[in-house]
Amino acid sequence: MYSTLLLLSACISAVRSQDLNLNPPGNPNDPGLSHYVSRPDLAAPKWDLKIYHEDRVAPGYWFVAPYKALRQVDEHRSWIGPHIYDGKTGELVWSGSMLSFSRENVEDFRLSNVRGKEMFTLMAAGPGLAVVMGLDYQIEETLKVDVPNQVNTHELNFVENGTRALVIKSHGQEASKEMSRKIGYDGKCHAAFDGFEEYDTSTWKSTFDWRSYGKVGFEESSLTHAPVEDRCKNNWDFIHANSVDKTPEGDYYWSSRHCDTIYKISGKDGHIIWRLGGKTSDFKHMSDDMIFSRQHNIRWRSQNDTHVNVTILDNARGIDRQPPTADRSRGMLITLDEKNMTASVIQTYDHPDGEGGFAPRRGNYQVLKNGNILMGWSERAQVSEHSPDGKLVMEALFKTEFLGSYRNYKFDYIGHPIEPPVAHSQAYATPNNSTTTAVHVSWNGATEVAQWNLYRTVANGQVDILVATAERLGFETILAYGGYASYIVAEAVNKNGTVIGRSSVTKTFAHANVTAEAVAEEDTWLKDLQNDMVWHTRGLLTNPISTFFTGCICTGIVIFVAWQAKKRNVFGRWFDSYQGQKYSRVQDLDREREQELPLHSMYKEGGPEDRE
Repeated sequence: MYSTLLLLSACISAVRSQDLNLNPPGNPNDPGLSHYVSRPDLAAPKWDLKIYHEDRVAPGYWFVAPYKALRQVDEHRSWIGPHIYDGKTGELVWSGSMLSFSRENVEDFRLSNVRGKEMFTLMAAGPGLAVVMGLDYQIEETLKVDVPNQVNTHELNFVENGTRALVIKSHGQEASKEMSRKIGYDGKCHAAFDGFEEYDTSTWKSTFDWRSYGKVGFEESSLTHAPVEDRCKNNWDFIHANSVDKTPEGDYYWSSRHCDTIYKISGKDGHIIWRLGGKTSDFKHMSDDMIFSRQHNIRWRSQNDTHVNVTILDNARGIDRQPPTADRSRGMLITLDEKNMTASVIQTYDHPDGEGGFAPRRGNYQVLKNGNILMGWSERAQVSEHSPDGKLVMEALFKTEFLGSYRNYKFDYIGHPIEPPVAHSQAYATPNNSTTTAVHVSWNGATEVAQWNLYRTVANGQVDILVATAERLGFETILAYGGYASYIVAEAVNKNGTVIGRSSVTKTFAHANVTAEAVAEEDTWLKDLQNDMVWHTRGLLTNPISTFFTGCICTGIVIFVAWQAKKRNVFGRWFDSYQGQKYSRVQDLDREREQELPLHSMYKEGGPEDRE
């Protein structure tokens, strides 16, 4: 029997997913979405990826949260929610579309330092939650902002070594008459007065709450194309804040898209220290290339005694009727001299489409650990990576034209999913009238799988026969066994050969065209296996040598247990306890008898003094 198993193992072959002509279930009219046999609930967007300088691409994974509309109102889609992709292949690593809050859009999904520990963080638009997740993809903390405040899902920025978190807020209210009169309007004007709030991440209590009401005026806004009456009736979004960051001194940078302005705000009393850009800029000496508009993602980067360096994404154009301020969107590294109030550009990182390439809606600027710059351009989740001197080393975008993202990030990490690998097994006849068992296997969120092992097994999983191995090839890998295996198990192995995960026992779906010979061979194998197990069991009971060794083992166990018990004085403590209980009971009986005897019987010769 065992020689037969060895022969079968020698005859099998591992098949890579691209070598097997199987049609997984899915929508054939939507080639831009992935479809996985082992995970039919997922439909991750695919990428068009171009790498120009592979040796200069930073290691890591892309973090992106696809969505179709800003306010997702239709039914749950399996491409919504946080996703992680391999930054060198564009292959899916983890999909969080199954999470409860992923029925609506997710924004600002990234890896953050939360109280000194790396965690996944995101903003869930629907329920208005700031979410913190472990690297096992399990939700650990959520922050719900109370009414009447509303979460603005642009930002969840952890600062001060993760001890503080910054969130943007929106407060709709009626403006003062003085504010309205400054733009020549005497009627009532209802507007969105954005602000931000800082939280202590150990308690999630507010530590700083800043509001723009009375500090930012209507006259600063460039979103003025509609008649003022219409703007004031519809909660005029005259600021549209989209990012906030904190300086080492405790002040804040705050970006207003519709004012085309970066504000520096005092962390002591909340007054506006200066404005950069827009209609009322305090920086009077700026080079021509310093003009920006509809910007995103203000970040403090570095400083010395005389200058401060910050970065932004200059969108240069929005979705409104304001003319573009440049011929393309770009990332900008800016240096500020706050004493002389000058600002100049150090370096730019242009949209990969060149002239006419715009990110009119959203986007971000990220500095990677190797010094490269990652730019997120939002439309079709377009992303590009640049060397520090501005050279384009990689670009990618979704194949689907109807999906986009808010921000794109890149981080290196190790995922530790709690859920086990998942396998789907099916057997079918091949054109040469043989039978093949094809197994699709995946492990959502695992980053360390280098190889998959396929085992032929039985329903209770007590037998494992290795029948195929295959290098991990993307999110889902296919392994094939040249025969019919009614039950299988898939095993994940890392680059060091260590088993790191194992699927449950999976029953194979047998197509109607599976050959009778293959079914008969499987039945014979199962029966032979059962007979072998029965024979081995009987052999242990009847073989004198086996019986002798079994007796020796049992005797040894008894002796060992007794020795340990003696060593720990277990028997002594038990005996003393028993004797104590016995002696106590004797004393009780004596007392009972004494109470029944006459008083004089307690003394034998004359009285109590004779007892001393």
